[in-house]
Amino acid sequence: MSSQQFRRAGALWDSLVARTGQPAATGLVLLLLTGAIVTLTSPFHMLTGGQAHQTRLLGGVMTAVVLVCTVLPWRRWPDHAAMVFPVVTLLGLSALSAAATGLGAAYIGIFVLAFVYVGLFLPVHSCWLLLPVAVVLYGPTMGGWTREIVLRLVVVALVWLLTAEVLAALIARHRAALDALHAASRTDLLTRLENRRALQDHLQATPAGTVFVVCDLDHFKRVNDTRGHAHGDRVLAEFARVLRQSTRQGDHAVRYGGEEFLWVLQADASHVPRLLAGLHQAWSLSQARITFSCGWAVHNDQRSVQATLAAADSALYEAKRTGRDRDVAEAMTSTPSR
Repeated sequence: MSSQQFRRAGALWDSLVARTGQPAATGLVLLLLTGAIVTLTSPFHMLTGGQAHQTRLLGGVMTAVVLVCTVLPWRRWPDHAAMVFPVVTLLGLSALSAAATGLGAAYIGIFVLAFVYVGLFLPVHSCWLLLPVAVVLYGPTMGGWTREIVLRLVVVALVWLLTAEVLAALIARHRAALDALHAASRTDLLTRLENRRALQDHLQATPAGTVFVVCDLDHFKRVNDTRGHAHGDRVLAEFARVLRQSTRQGDHAVRYGGEEFLWVLQADASHVPRLLAGLHQAWSLSQARITFSCGWAVHNDQRSVQATLAAADSALYEAKRTGRDRDVAEAMTSTPSR
């Protein structure tokens, strides 16, 4: 395949995953792969005319199942719904063995492939849901139940479960590591608040009426110069704790940079002075000798989010200019915090 063909195939795959989700998209691949293996190898089995006809008929049914599955609303359903793919795969192998006695035994390794799929793409422990189906279909697929088949089933069932559980555990650990890495990339190490990267995600869908409050600790450079940076870090961490405790569900507290913090509020503008008064009071109980100033602005549809943030910054500058330890709203007269 040329590089252009690879890109087209990749685009088709991305489109399928976007429409159906990863478990369903990969389940479709499982069905197609099983069908391709059987189709390509069936000529080597010396089938009779009737057996060949039944095999082709089964292939047509499997193709129809794949086509139907491509248009189903998989994203609306829980991940366990994708269990239909390994179940249909095993049913197909059992039907193949019924069409041509013992033929399914040649493809018994696909049972393992079905459990690999479950371990990789379905929730942890989902293999136990597939196990009863696999146990019931194993005998017919092998050409019928015998004492030897039963004994072999005990061993292979353990292999199926171990394979699926180990893969599921590895995938769960991998996802947890990715989630932790993602959270770390969005969290300020010192204050444990969200950082600018997380802020960018919030700003992508900022509704009108959102209030941006920029808070800045007053004379913080003096704190660092006289008490040391270690003490300054403790002050920042403490302010972050107070800010976090004052943050309501649906609001966000962000370390904006240095000693600046951003408070993103989903609140009516008339309630902002009360919220800020509560923040000042909570902070004064923790650090009575260090104050902070705030500038805030209300976002609207007539300007960009960046323009609203700039307006809040300008209001903060006005709070600093007019004496600090106060809150200033955009284009309003400053008011002392207490």
